[in-house]
Amino acid sequence: MADQASGARPRMSRSAAAFLGSVAVSSAGDGFRYAALPLLLALYGASPAVLGLLLAVGTAPFLLIGVLGGALADRRDRLMILRAADLARFCAGGLFVILLALGASHAVVIAAAFVLAFVMGAGEAFAYPAMFALVPAISGPGELARLNGRIGACQTVGQNMIGPLAGSAVVPALGLAPFLADALSFATSWLLLSRVEPRAQSRAGRGRVADGPPPPRRLRGDILDAFRWLRTQPVLMSLTATSALVNLANMGFLSTQALYAIKVLHSPAIGYGALMASASAGGTVTALAAGRIARRDNSLRLVPAACAVLAGGMLVVALASQLIVAMGGALCCGAGYALYNVTATTVRQQLIPDQLRGRVSSLSRSVSWGVLPLGSLGGGLLASTIGLRAPAAFTAIAAIAATGWIFWATTRWRVRVPIPALD
Repeated sequence: MADQASGARPRMSRSAAAFLGSVAVSSAGDGFRYAALPLLLALYGASPAVLGLLLAVGTAPFLLIGVLGGALADRRDRLMILRAADLARFCAGGLFVILLALGASHAVVIAAAFVLAFVMGAGEAFAYPAMFALVPAISGPGELARLNGRIGACQTVGQNMIGPLAGSAVVPALGLAPFLADALSFATSWLLLSRVEPRAQSRAGRGRVADGPPPPRRLRGDILDAFRWLRTQPVLMSLTATSALVNLANMGFLSTQALYAIKVLHSPAIGYGALMASASAGGTVTALAAGRIARRDNSLRLVPAACAVLAGGMLVVALASQLIVAMGGALCCGAGYALYNVTATTVRQQLIPDQLRGRVSSLSRSVSWGVLPLGSLGGGLLASTIGLRAPAAFTAIAAIAATGWIFWATTRWRVRVPIPALD
């Protein structure tokens, strides 16, 4: 009673805490694998082309089966899909650990690494739309953006900081340790998800609206319905387009960031890690604060503001001649990127009807993530023809364009999405 009288923020529910724990644990496991798998293959003598192909195989499921994952998220129990994806990834990781423990040949390990990368990517392709659609059903009143912010912070810390640092550190001495940790992270996530109880229930599965229409009988019609609906939503279409534009440009910079740190900033190899750590730190702090920031303003208006912060940070990076200055720009980039992701995700969750949320989110992600290979190739081309500062400059220009695009779209169609809309 005292807390309520003083206006204190209500404590996170048990379901939300368990869900957040599962995200934190599995994200750290992903980080172990992201760093350890290419490093292990490099130690086994894999060429750069093989390592590039490994990344392509790991991201291919988002293009190949991402939309199918969204359709299933609107037909089936979303919590069940998440747990099934965790179980599949635990089994795949466990089998890979057994191969390493048995001393399999380098050729067998490299082949198994490609299978592991694809299965892990497929698991995420099915898990993401289910998670996106489930979050509004477990967030407390007015707490959607706050929960999205905490999820984003957990993913940033796990995938970009703790996981990669630990995974890359132990591979030379204990090759199977990070992969065992990755497999166990999904087992732990599976257990934590058993404690999640979404508020909304329906005959079609937990996490769905009780009075929603029954799912279509054919997946093709299911997907076409989502596509037709998305075409009628100019603001959501604009969010998808700007996400693709920013991701395209940012991937181009990330693909050449190591050379930028060494040859442009004239820093030792640790400078590359310092840039990554700075961006991760800015992203983590901003993701945690994004929910509180969004409660004070229209969440949709924060999207162009986030793009502007990203643009400013990338301009600093593009013009920097010293590592410390570039680290400051990277900090702003991480902050802008995190604020964009949290607020754009919250807007999508509020504007998309529950019965379409899985499909529409997977359609949007297929577009915004499908440009990543092109961004990587384009960044290398820009850096080799114009200079190593060019990818950063292009990212800043893309972020400026995204700022204007979203501002124009929200002004023209006058859509307001307050954070407490799902209370």
